Amino acid sequence: MHRRVVLEMMAAGAAALAQGLSVNQALVQELWCGIASREYAADAQIAVSLRQVSEELKECLANGGARAPLKSACGTFLQLGGMTRLDGLVYDPAGQDLILWGLADSDAEPLHLDDFVVALRSAFWKYPQTKDGKEIFYSPAISLDAVEPQWRQFNAMIDSGEIHDRFDLQTERGRADISEFCKTLGMRIRVDGLERHSRLAFVLVDADYRMKLVSGGAMHLNIKDPFPSADTALYRHWHYLSAHGRQSAEFKSHPTRFWFTPGEFRVEADWQNNIAHLKTSQILLRDAEQGWVDGAGESVDIDGANPFRRAFTCAWTERMDEVIESDKIWREMFNVFRHMAIARLIHDNDLVAKARFDASYLLEGHRIERYEMPDHITFVSDVRQIEEFGLSKHYGICGGVSVGFDRDTLVERQTEGKHRDLTSRIAGARPNADALSWML
Repeated sequence: MHRRVVLEMMAAGAAALAQGLSVNQALVQELWCGIASREYAADAQIAVSLRQVSEELKECLANGGARAPLKSACGTFLQLGGMTRLDGLVYDPAGQDLILWGLADSDAEPLHLDDFVVALRSAFWKYPQTKDGKEIFYSPAISLDAVEPQWRQFNAMIDSGEIHDRFDLQTERGRADISEFCKTLGMRIRVDGLERHSRLAFVLVDADYRMKLVSGGAMHLNIKDPFPSADTALYRHWHYLSAHGRQSAEFKSHPTRFWFTPGEFRVEADWQNNIAHLKTSQILLRDAEQGWVDGAGESVDIDGANPFRRAFTCAWTERMDEVIESDKIWREMFNVFRHMAIARLIHDNDLVAKARFDASYLLEGHRIERYEMPDHITFVSDVRQIEEFGLSKHYGICGGVSVGFDRDTLVERQTEGKHRDLTSRIAGARPNADALSWML
């Protein structure tokens, strides 16, 4: 896909316009992203006992251990023993333990216990919201939303032409002024089903905001041969129309919603040997008009979809593995999704009870480090002028990150007997019953 897809879509759009066809109609067969999910081998390098993490961290913090993970005596516990990717778990009724296992990459940063604790509490529905005196439980997500009154005011300025009276979009100063004006609009930060003032929520907000900067061309991904931003392709389309004496009635000024969401998270569950492995963990970037594919692999209704924004989301999804490896923030978002999937697996399979594990400290007692989440963040928006028509084209970007799972996204496949040797290796490598973590 990559840049080639966007260019092909633009060429197809040009051909369609020459024939008097809708760009959407001409490209409808090109727009759904049939992208396979990557499979991860059960390459366990480290195991971590949640029982020992709970007991030793509780004691360490009670004795005055500092919170800073890299500086305190409690750092080993707060960093899950040095694990860098969570791949699966073993439940151990005899030891009354839940054992996490995964990678220990010396070149990657350790995982954060607080992130896993927030994921676990979310899976156990510990973050209700109160409305009209009633508790309401929302699927875990963050969202960056346009503030409606300000958005309506901005749209009115576009429609009335006031935007031209206030800002000269032909000059660098005018474009700089309207950029500063857009910053005053603000987006509301919404956090559902998660601890708002947590590192996990901060990671998701940061990743989402940066993705929106990339989509608008204000920030670039650190990958080889990056695909065009959504607005770059769209503005090329507008200028093509202008050069051919055509006006665009198809893509009107309205907020675009881009959001990350789970794709296929497939679990190999060998409950005969008390073990589960997260085989796939696909993250999708979707746009507001996008219906994905149904169970038969057929594209869902995409009438009204913007092909240039769709091409952007498809290209990002196809190259998600490269993106994750390119920058710390994308790797952290990837880890959050995996935390959420494993936590949901623990809840849905009643593994706390089956392991006879005392989860009270993790679910209730542990005080996570507070990250102060603001109410609003700078609005991501853009206004460009097409000189030949004297028109302003505008779009704003909203959206979020959904980390909620259901039976369509967290798929459990029974693989009885497949991981017997891995279970034995994890148990056999444990040096003693009180070990917090051990290499495999």
